[in-house]
Amino acid sequence: MPFLSKIQQTGLFKEIEDNKGFQHIIDSGLILEFISEIWDIDNMGSTDPRYHTLRGDIQQHFLNNDDWDLNYLFSEILKLYGDAAHYRKFLETIVIYKYQEDKDFITIIVSIINEYLIGYGLSLKIVSMDESGSYIYAIRERSSPIDDSQILQNSIPFIVVKQPNGSSWKWTSHNIPNSFPTFVLVADNWDDFGAVTLFDLFYYPSQNNEKWRYIGKTKILNTDERNTEGNKYKVKSLMPDKFEILSEEYCSLGQSQEYYDNIKNLFADGGKSIFWALKDCAIFSFIEDKFEKHPRFYSLIRENEVERLLRQEKYIIDGIRMTSCEKFTYSFTPKYAQEPISIDLTFDISKIFSQRVVAIIGQNGVGKTQFITKLPMDLASKNLDVFSPQIPLYSKIIAVSNSLYDNFKTPDRTVGFNYIYCGLSNVASGKRTIISPEELQHRLIASGREINNKGRAESLKGILETILPSFIMIGLFLTDGDEIKLDLNKLLSINKTISSGESTLLYLFCSIISNIRFDSLLLFDEPETHLHPNAITELMSAVYKLLDEFQSYAIIVTHSPLIIREMKSEGVKIMTRLENVPVIRGISIESLGENISTLVNEIFDNKDIPKYYRNKIEELINKGYSEDKLIESIKSDDLPLGIGLQLYIKQKYYRLENEKD
Repeated sequence: MPFLSKIQQTGLFKEIEDNKGFQHIIDSGLILEFISEIWDIDNMGSTDPRYHTLRGDIQQHFLNNDDWDLNYLFSEILKLYGDAAHYRKFLETIVIYKYQEDKDFITIIVSIINEYLIGYGLSLKIVSMDESGSYIYAIRERSSPIDDSQILQNSIPFIVVKQPNGSSWKWTSHNIPNSFPTFVLVADNWDDFGAVTLFDLFYYPSQNNEKWRYIGKTKILNTDERNTEGNKYKVKSLMPDKFEILSEEYCSLGQSQEYYDNIKNLFADGGKSIFWALKDCAIFSFIEDKFEKHPRFYSLIRENEVERLLRQEKYIIDGIRMTSCEKFTYSFTPKYAQEPISIDLTFDISKIFSQRVVAIIGQNGVGKTQFITKLPMDLASKNLDVFSPQIPLYSKIIAVSNSLYDNFKTPDRTVGFNYIYCGLSNVASGKRTIISPEELQHRLIASGREINNKGRAESLKGILETILPSFIMIGLFLTDGDEIKLDLNKLLSINKTISSGESTLLYLFCSIISNIRFDSLLLFDEPETHLHPNAITELMSAVYKLLDEFQSYAIIVTHSPLIIREMKSEGVKIMTRLENVPVIRGISIESLGENISTLVNEIFDNKDIPKYYRNKIEELINKGYSEDKLIESIKSDDLPLGIGLQLYIKQKYYRLENEKD
């Protein structure tokens, strides 16, 4: 079975070390005992002729002296990385109770390890207990959700109330059950464009009426896709009056995190028996695979927060931290390079000024565009070897380009990969063609219609207010009761009157807002193309507003310092190349609001002195010009030289004198 790549093994080891996973082992003098559980160091040769075995070697060079650090010991001496068998044993050993401070800390380490393992269908699980009552962990395959033999079979009855007394979410909507414990599932008549799928779940553990619990809302589908009453699809008409476990003809999805938390906290098995009884597709993903093409499935994920639950709850219930959207490492190899480069992509949403954008800037030819086009292809193919600790779980990848000749490749959309391209060109049969003005108009109207259907006109209004003049916006949005609607006719008419740059931004943001979900990843390839400086500032303001509202993320590749000056330095990465070796580095100054020339010098390694004059000064010094004569030859009339140029010349002569000495 495939196991962690060498890059992932290295990353996981570092994360365990950074989280003090070795501190108790070293502080308690247990390092040799720990290592000997994984390797037979008493029968392994020493690297030092003074010692017969590797144990003596480690004692001398790691414990007595400090010429081996922890990473060198495990990577170079023990050859941990790339050795799947020993690496598995290493992971199982480091969570043994005697090697850690307490059980809570072991839980943290297990959570970190499982973030890396889940992509391979593996997890570190409790398999037994030792004599002290401490858990023993081993790496096992994640149980197939179809095999319910390891799930406690539910025996608590569910009573379905199809005709509630008043509001379904109130306990007065139904009669108190006669036996206990019992669940009561109350039908809600909320109509989602013909789909009536909503229910409220209550739990009665005993006859004591004061202890009943409102669990929350869930939505249910049946495999029968036909309308049940006229043009309405009412699931309650298909459901039994009472059940303990729904058949495989059903699928449910909780509508809030509280719903899942309430069930998990009530039952010892984390509620899996209840989720299985309800055929919950967030916990058992194979159920989602079965129902995701159901014509009413959209009703289950109408809200962005619910779509996020659908993707993440199956991991959260097992105690796995879901931070992959916010922090991951991606490794890719530019065409000119022999070795891959690893790029740490970190989005910090915990700060007051949240950092939801990472920008990669560099000169042409360093590999920026290759990066931004390869990333979605690797996400689509689930290439585990290039992501660490795991493949990030974005709800949708949206590639955005305002260039007529962009290089975005279009991966296929699948059940597990949702990709949208928002740009000005098409690719068909391997050929890229520019979208005609007529087709752009059709797409603009289609996006506008989708925005109205999803109730996002107010979101679009807020975005457009940052990129369009206020007088252009007059009449574009209409009020329909409490709801704002986009006037599609007005949308077409203003698109014909605004500038080409404004028209492009209007089209792109309509496309994005009609498609974006919570936790989307937007990929921008040189968005500054064809935009004047003010438009670039407006673009970035709109991007920030969009990402905050939809709790999403963006990666921008650019060669414009105008983009960078709109960002804090922690989100900026500079990509360069040294011959055939790609290099990625941070920026050493605060980029937000910085002077453009300063940013150019920092990013592109330009000096304050133009290259021609630097070369000419060097030439004249080599010819023996004195400092005064050199300055005189550069001065224009009687104007003094700039302080930067004066210092540059003085530094040159200072170095020349030191070389003579």
